[in-house]
Amino acid sequence: MGSTYPDREMQTPRDAYNNGAKTPTILVVDDSVPSAHLVRMYLEHVGYEVVLAHDGEEALKQVAAHPPDLIVLDVMMPRLDGFAVCERLKAGPATWYIPIVLLTALNDSRDRIRGIEAGADDFLTKPFNREELLARVRSLLRLKFARDALQTERNRLALLYGISQGINSELALDEVLGKIVDQSRRALQASMCSIITFDDRQKATRQIISREGGSPAVAGRVRAAIFEEGLGAWIVEHRRSTLVRDASQDRRWLVLPSDTEPVGSVIAAPLLVGHELIGVLLATHTQPGFYDEGHLTLLNSIAAQAAVAVRNAQLYELEQQRRQDLERLQATGAAISAELNWESLVRLIVHQALHLLDAPAGSLMLLDETESYLVVKAWQGLSERYVRRERLAVRQLEQVLADAQRSFCIADLGEQQLGRSDLLLREGIRSQFSLALVASGQFLGLLNLYGQGQELQVSPAKARLAETFAQQAAIALVNARLLEHTREERGKLSAVLASTTDAVLVVDEAGSLILANPAAERTFGLKATSSIGQPLSRHLPPQLVKVFDRMGAEGQPLAVEVRTEQGRDLYVSVSPVAGVGGVAVVQDITPLKELAAMRLRSEQEQRRYIREMFERYVGPELVDRILAQETGMLQRRERRDAVVLFTDLRGFTHMTSSLPAHTVIEVLNEFFTEMVEIVHSHQGTVFDLAGDELMVGFNAPFEQQDAAERALHVAGDMQDAFGRLRDRWQEEPGVEVGLGVGLDQGSVVMGSIGAPRHMNFGLVGDAVNTAHRLVDMAQHGEIIVSKAMLAAVGGRLNGWRFEALPDTELKGKEAPEQVYRAYRIARAATAASREARDAPAGGRRRGPGSR
Repeated sequence: MGSTYPDREMQTPRDAYNNGAKTPTILVVDDSVPSAHLVRMYLEHVGYEVVLAHDGEEALKQVAAHPPDLIVLDVMMPRLDGFAVCERLKAGPATWYIPIVLLTALNDSRDRIRGIEAGADDFLTKPFNREELLARVRSLLRLKFARDALQTERNRLALLYGISQGINSELALDEVLGKIVDQSRRALQASMCSIITFDDRQKATRQIISREGGSPAVAGRVRAAIFEEGLGAWIVEHRRSTLVRDASQDRRWLVLPSDTEPVGSVIAAPLLVGHELIGVLLATHTQPGFYDEGHLTLLNSIAAQAAVAVRNAQLYELEQQRRQDLERLQATGAAISAELNWESLVRLIVHQALHLLDAPAGSLMLLDETESYLVVKAWQGLSERYVRRERLAVRQLEQVLADAQRSFCIADLGEQQLGRSDLLLREGIRSQFSLALVASGQFLGLLNLYGQGQELQVSPAKARLAETFAQQAAIALVNARLLEHTREERGKLSAVLASTTDAVLVVDEAGSLILANPAAERTFGLKATSSIGQPLSRHLPPQLVKVFDRMGAEGQPLAVEVRTEQGRDLYVSVSPVAGVGGVAVVQDITPLKELAAMRLRSEQEQRRYIREMFERYVGPELVDRILAQETGMLQRRERRDAVVLFTDLRGFTHMTSSLPAHTVIEVLNEFFTEMVEIVHSHQGTVFDLAGDELMVGFNAPFEQQDAAERALHVAGDMQDAFGRLRDRWQEEPGVEVGLGVGLDQGSVVMGSIGAPRHMNFGLVGDAVNTAHRLVDMAQHGEIIVSKAMLAAVGGRLNGWRFEALPDTELKGKEAPEQVYRAYRIARAATAASREARDAPAGGRRRGPGSR
């Protein structure tokens, strides 16, 4: 039966609590019309049918006329408030089962207790969160429809059980089948009577045989030939009874090697429930022609009654199995919920899962610290060799856990690989059933169950049971983590309180000291035995006593600084406590005052250092932004998508060996000054100046949506500016250098890199390596870009042309990659003429020189 739940999660066919009949109706009761319509809008948006009532009396009339599936009930209403409405509904025999969510702005615990006593099923505090409202409505509807479904199933089983009393008083399937064949054999005077039952796939599951002079007994495996070419096959195909007067003359009767008694005549009838074939009832006699149409009619009547009895017994067996499964689920859920130790819990989850599904081996895999991989945290029935080497990438689960799927099955790990399936196959593991561990929408990991030698059989009912257990396990894991974290925090707090140096003083309304902690005793020279019960004026500085007097006079908390006669600065926080007097926390802030001045000097020094640090990378306006908004920039360590640009001088090595040192330095300084100005004008970041190379980053460290476009414009401006520099340098003999530019876009890691005494804010990663390989390819005047760069600008950029180059092998890459030569269209002619002018006779030159 398909589901009609409007909510997406409820539409899944794995949902076991499915009313399957109608769209759920929700009654919203609120005297505030806007509030009621807001709730109605949220609920109708996901497909629920919503009815409104604006006071308690109207709500009771609506429920009496048309009982809803759930009620969202406001508490604060005139005449009849929500508590009273809830009490009436929960007291009514026809309405007590309707779930009620109290919607209230009351936060006092006494109001919640009153709501619980009135019978409310859940609470939501105004203003409420839409997702929380829908989640709680969905949860309560599941519970209601589960209760309705269970009640319906019980009623149906009771009715079927009553009908089955006409045949027998047993509901155990083997007992029922035994009585059927025994009574049928006697009624038909048969030498042998047999009944074979089928599952929903028309596969034989049981065979019970009764022979004359013996008791009914369970037979062995049903031979396939009977239902492939024998009389059984004829019954399955035609679905009607038949008479074999002489078995020796009828080709449908197969003589099997195991047959020890002669068969003369045979009658057989299908067990039909509606159009469903659930079994075959067959009787034989040693005498040919013994059976006639009268016997066949009698067999048909028995078969009709037997079909009802068998179906009832099957349903009973199924219900018993469900009950046992639910009991086991309840027991396993209680066991893992009670275990709050993390290490014990993960092992217990695996153990209980194996017990629940009768699996020989299993493992619990949870996200590692990167949340990109799953690692094994607990296991059973597996080797250490597999556990140590298994590391499953989360991206591998995207297909098998698509569309919020809660489980998946791999019938043959040899054909469908997942993680280190090769290691599992070596251990005899052939199949795998995995459950997603999800709590509050957060994916935690996988619970895996394995089959050895053959496929692990998991029926739909077992899968739903396992999915429910997985949800319980996920919640238990989250709770254990929370408890572990809470204990850690509580321990830290206890340690802080035990070692605090703050003085705590408590006085009564008369101004006498009634409590002082050890820090207070040390601070003010108090003694617990003699100071308690004495007026404050006898033991505390007058300035502090005045603060207590002021608090008593005003009746308000105070927080002030006082300076004692001894020159100590104290920060006093004092509050009145009803029925006690007052409590004060006193801090000696004399050292803090001294540290404040030191801290101010330190902060000024830090800002100076940051300015000097980042003025090497970015323009002045970005330095100001760092100082204003990004004070933690030097501590940042992150992975991000960036564009990396490299420039490299061609012929630089030859120039350095042939020209005076001062000429080389002047050329480099003039080159870097011009290039850095271009980078800063486009708000790029200079990450490295090394020799004759320049490395520039975009979208790092600041977000730049147009990083690729900026980088290309910088590259073009650099080539234009370098052309002007080169023309001027060529007037001096020997200064013959060219410029190549390489760009890539991709993943980098950004942060402060180096040693404690020498630290740079830099980039590393694949995009850095690739851009460097591309600049090595670039000849003078060329801009070489990667395929990723071209994709980043959408394959085209106004004012630019991209020429595809042959696939190029780049160091560190597994396969050749497509790269492109980029041109500025508007300046292409100028560049071409300059290149022609610079090229030596006899062909295009590769640049002024290479490294």
